[in-house]
Amino acid sequence: MSKKSLKQKVMYTLGTGALACTFAFTPVATTSVAHANYDTWNDIAQAIGKATQIKVQYDEVKRQIITWSNNAKEQDKILKETVEANGLDTNVEHNERVTRVLNQLIEKGNYARKSNQLPFRWRVVNSDEWNAACYPNNYIVVNSTLVDDLQNDDALAMVLSHEMIHGLHQHVANDSANQILYKYGASLLTMNADYIQSVLAGFITNYITVKNTTNVSEGDADESGFYLFTSAGFNPGGAPVEALHMVNLGGSRDVISDFFQPNNHPASATRFKRFEKQMEEYGYNHAKVKNGTNVYIDDKLLLVAHDNGNLKDWENAYLIAGGISKGLHDNPRFMNWNFNDTTKDFLTDDKAYAELKEAIRSQNLYDTFQAMIRNSYKLDQTNSDNIDTKNKLIEEEKKRNAKIEKKKQDIVKDKEYSKNNYNQHFKDYTKLGLRKLALQEAKNSYDLEADYIASGNMARAYNNINNDELNKTGKFNPNLTKQSIAFAEEGLIKAPSDDKEWLIKNLSYYYFQDKNPNKIDEMANMLQNVAPKDNAKNIHSMHGRASYLRGDIDNAVSQFTSFVSSGGDISDINDLPEDIVNRVKANAKTAEQVYSANE
Repeated sequence: MSKKSLKQKVMYTLGTGALACTFAFTPVATTSVAHANYDTWNDIAQAIGKATQIKVQYDEVKRQIITWSNNAKEQDKILKETVEANGLDTNVEHNERVTRVLNQLIEKGNYARKSNQLPFRWRVVNSDEWNAACYPNNYIVVNSTLVDDLQNDDALAMVLSHEMIHGLHQHVANDSANQILYKYGASLLTMNADYIQSVLAGFITNYITVKNTTNVSEGDADESGFYLFTSAGFNPGGAPVEALHMVNLGGSRDVISDFFQPNNHPASATRFKRFEKQMEEYGYNHAKVKNGTNVYIDDKLLLVAHDNGNLKDWENAYLIAGGISKGLHDNPRFMNWNFNDTTKDFLTDDKAYAELKEAIRSQNLYDTFQAMIRNSYKLDQTNSDNIDTKNKLIEEEKKRNAKIEKKKQDIVKDKEYSKNNYNQHFKDYTKLGLRKLALQEAKNSYDLEADYIASGNMARAYNNINNDELNKTGKFNPNLTKQSIAFAEEGLIKAPSDDKEWLIKNLSYYYFQDKNPNKIDEMANMLQNVAPKDNAKNIHSMHGRASYLRGDIDNAVSQFTSFVSSGGDISDINDLPEDIVNRVKANAKTAEQVYSANE
């Protein structure tokens, strides 16, 4: 290729915006770049070099945001600040609903949380604004008005899964990096790391407050959020119900009626139609809602929905249709519906089917409904259009799941990086006193590689929970003690000879919980062999606990006295009876006391 034709090709590439992915990151207007007249190769090289530099700066800001987001202390700080600013919603039912829904999404949903992302935390705060938000450190704040308005858990689940996707897909990091560069300039990146983090914290708090994510991110949160919340077992009809609530927050029947006619809600209509289509496709396009209340199967009217308890007729209609779609999606054959002609029952007691089953029962439609479902499966086997549609939708679902699985495997492939993240999370949550989150992250590390550190951390995590149990009930939980012992013993077997001390010390305490003096003495003797000089006081403490369990109180006091006199902290034995602690205090001497006796 000649130099002239090569130059023309480069000019065409620049002019058609093929480098838009690079130029889009610039914090200033870039239209002049795409339409500039490049007289020399040097001009072209400078333009590309400038775009590349901006891309590097963008990536660095994004990396800094992700670093800030991967900090449990910052997560805890943001949580406390939002609660302090708004006040915690003290309505127990609100908090239980949000917690129940989020736990189901987290535990049963199909998604991948990267190792440099924190586990989700959440709070319901007092606010009359219909809103929820997810900070990039996976803290979800939910406003009380939203919870109060969405009486149905499936609709609430759609909101919360939407917010989870914002966190999981790191939308704030992607969307705000460019704006941070524009506001602070590249000079920010040359400043002190702590200063950068403080700037990011302030910027992101304001960014979240104004819900400043892009349309692309919002669309992704909707689409991916739908598949997350359905994979967790929620009724897909909850998505259009949630969208309709956003159309009119008061839930007026007149406004909702108008919505199904030519209306003035284009943005909301687009969002609703997207959710409605996803709900229909989830059940392979068999179940639909028409005119807001009429539920159809394969274009034949099944029923007209009515108000049901706290649910309005239009809410009920979409949850009925969503239940049908879920049943068709989750059950590959008609026989899996378990229609029982004696009890007039079908499917399972899953809450996602509650509205459907109540409607069929109350309108005496069992036989009609069974025949229509049977026909739906028949169409999927005999009608070419139905076959093609179902195969296409199943293939799309496989591709989505394959992408999620790849992300999970990437965590495994980058094992050392992932372990370091999980172990740091474990340490930070332990310091914050968040025992269950610490255990969760310790388990993530252990599942990646059950080395001695991971085993020891698992033991410590269970023990920390057990200590909380002691403070609440006055006694240790024997099952938690057994877990601590099992993991610590596993770690001790795997540990190198020069890093066994901490496991030995921890095990001796777990054996004390288990009231096993022989094992405590065994640990003391093992510590004596590993590092006697560094652990003289700890060895005394171990023998003291073993003596106490055997009922030899005098020897226990003697050993604990030697422990304190060797530099041990008297508070380390405060879990023992008060009379023993007092005797030790009376007997033990500090270095200062030795000198003061002569002076």
